[in-house]
Amino acid sequence: MTGRQPFPVLEKLSKLTKFLEFTNQITKETSKRNFLNQQAFMKQHILCTLAIAVAAPAHAALYFSDTYDTDAHNNDINAGIGARTSGSVNVTTYNELGKDWQTQLRNIDGDVLLLGPKTSANARVWAGPDHDFSAELGGYYEISFDVKPNAHSGAWAGFTFGVNGANQGADVTTNHGGLSVRLWENGNWEMHDGTDASTAAVKSGSQAATDYRTVLLKVTDSGANVTVDFSIDGVSQDSYTYSGSFAGNYMAFSAATDVDETDSSLFDNLTIVPEPSTTALLGLGGLALILRRRKG
Repeated sequence: MTGRQPFPVLEKLSKLTKFLEFTNQITKETSKRNFLNQQAFMKQHILCTLAIAVAAPAHAALYFSDTYDTDAHNNDINAGIGARTSGSVNVTTYNELGKDWQTQLRNIDGDVLLLGPKTSANARVWAGPDHDFSAELGGYYEISFDVKPNAHSGAWAGFTFGVNGANQGADVTTNHGGLSVRLWENGNWEMHDGTDASTAAVKSGSQAATDYRTVLLKVTDSGANVTVDFSIDGVSQDSYTYSGSFAGNYMAFSAATDVDETDSSLFDNLTIVPEPSTTALLGLGGLALILRRRKG
C-alpha cells in the first residue's frame, strides 16, 4: 500500500494546477473586461467633454454685452457703464440724441434702457455704443437684444448697424448706409437698407405680438456683401443681402416716440458674439474622429 500513496498527492497537485489555471484565466478575462469598460467610460467622458466644448465657446467668446443694470436710475445713460458691460471690446461711453429723459436708464420690469420723448410728438430718439465694431467684426457674428416697442399707434422701436460714426444715429432710410430693423407693438416689423434712397422697406412681416421680444441678427460678411438672417423669439422671419461692405459698424437703438413717457420703447441685454472659436472647431473635429473610430 505504501507504494501507491504518492498518486493521490499527484492527483491533488494536478487538480490544484488546473484550478490555478482556471482562476488565472478568469483574472485575465476580468482584467480585459475592466480595460474595455474603462475604454468605453473614457470615450463617453471625452464625448461629453467635447460636446460641452463645442457648445460653450459660442457663449464664452464675447465681444460686447450690456445689461443696463445700474443703481443710478437717472438721466445719464453712461452711469455705471463699467459695471454693467462686459466682453473683449471696452466701450466707455454711449453716444445719444438728446439729454434729459429722452435716453435714460430706468427700473421698469427690471433695469432697462428707455428711449422716450421729451417735448415734441413724433420725435426720433437714439443711443448706441461709441465704438466702431468693424475692426472686430467680420466673417460671421450675431447681435441679439430684448425690446419692448412703444405701444402708441404708429410708433416703433428699432436697431441700426453697419453705419459710420458720423451717421451712427441716422435713419438709414435717408441713404446713410447700413441696415436697420423696426418693430411695432402689434407684431409688425420692417427691415431697411441704407444704400436705398427711398423710404420703402426691403423686407417686412409680422410675428405674434409679445410684451418683450428677443431679436437675433445672424450676420455673414463676405467682404463683397453682407447677409443678415433675422429672427424674433427664436422664430426665423427672413433674410436679406446687403450689396457691398459696410462703411463702418457703429450700432444704435432708436425709437419713434410720442409725447407720453408711458409710450417709450424699452431695450435690454444687447449682446454681440463673434464666429465660433477655434476651440469649438477642434471639439467638432475630435468628436467626429471618436465617432468614426467607434463606428469602425
